[in-house]
Amino acid sequence: MTRQEELESYSDYEINLHVRKLTSSKALHDYCNNPNDIMPIAIENNISLLLDESDLPEATTNTCWDGGFTDDCISSLDMNIYRAICIVFILMKEGE
Repeated sequence: MTRQEELESYSDYEINLHVRKLTSSKALHDYCNNPNDIMPIAIENNISLLLDESDLPEATTNTCWDGGFTDDCISSLDMNIYRAICIVFILMKEGE
C-alpha cells in the first residue's frame, strides 16, 4: 500500500489531525469539509483544482503542469475536493 492509498483510507478526522499537525495549528479545523479552513492552505501551497476526464474533482501540485506529469507531481482524486487538497498537502509536506 502506498502512502497515498493509506491516507485515502483514513477518516476525515484522521486527515484533519494530520493537516493540523503540519500547519502547527492549535485548533482542530474541519479541513476536509470547510473551504474556509483548507482553501488558504491550497492557495499558499500552490495546489491546483480541476476536474479530471471522469469529472472527479482533482487536486494537484503545480509541478503536474510543467509540460506534463513529472516524477514530483502529486495528485489526488476524490468526490470531496477539500479532502483531495488535504491529501496533496500532506504528501507535499511529508516529501519536503
